[in-house]
Amino acid sequence: MDEIHIPEDFTGRILVNVRNGNVICHHPLAENEYVLTVAAFMEIVKQCDKQSAEVSHA
Repeated sequence: MDEIHIPEDFTGRILVNVRNGNVICHHPLAENEYVLTVAAFMEIVKQCDKQSAEVSHA
């Protein structure tokens, strides 16, 4: 698979996996799907922990 076939009426984000310059696969992302690094995910977890601790002490 070297090409991504996208309908003309498509608007949105697409996650693309490429190996050696060739498209291996692709997946349109839904509005509620996100891509982030492990570091960014861990930062979100830390923020949730802080907010949870603040609420439990209130």
